[in-house]
Amino acid sequence: MFINTLLEKPINSFKGVITRATTTKSTGRLNDLDIDMVALNQQAYNQQNNREQNIRGYRYDANSSNTEIATYIGKGLLVIVFKGTTNTQNFVEDILLSLNVQPKTLEQSVRQFDNITRKYRGSGLKPFITGHSLGGVKALHIATHRVVSGIVFNPYIATNSRTFVKYARTPLIKKYIIKNDLASTPLLSLNPTNVTIMVLKKQFPTVFERHSISTFTNQQNFK
Repeated sequence: MFINTLLEKPINSFKGVITRATTTKSTGRLNDLDIDMVALNQQAYNQQNNREQNIRGYRYDANSSNTEIATYIGKGLLVIVFKGTTNTQNFVEDILLSLNVQPKTLEQSVRQFDNITRKYRGSGLKPFITGHSLGGVKALHIATHRVVSGIVFNPYIATNSRTFVKYARTPLIKKYIIKNDLASTPLLSLNPTNVTIMVLKKQFPTVFERHSISTFTNQQNFK
């Protein structure tokens, strides 16, 4: 993940904007669905052949997955998980986003969503999207084109440019942001909807640890 210098502005600087947005401070507790999505996001980072086949009541659909997407079925949901940055292509996407340029992979994510949901049409499963960091941006992009619910964690909103306003204001997507996470802080200046700020009990040693999806796995990390 490339961090733009604009991300260095502390979250408290956006206090006035936060009060106008539908933002809540966390109690340090995620609900069961949130915890499910954290677990599935962790699986998305694994190599395809190393992803858990069954986890927390969800079954992995390898045929609807690839290196960038993990698809899980369970609890009445068709969950499409978009992973974050792990390879050169992803780094390029991060750079483009930091320059307020939308990479072609954002539109590709919409087509991938359509292809997977088309496969399950008539199944009674409810499509649900989730992602962390770069994957969170892809999920938010889909939500600006399709009516779909979801949850994202520390989405990589590279700058507080108007380019990202539509991502911030996706009411059906719950957005979890760890306070002072440099990669997602700009979203808070865009008058976002459905945002929860998670407050850590202590500062993690590096910005990367604070940004990591793994930080969400231990509820004791939060106030």
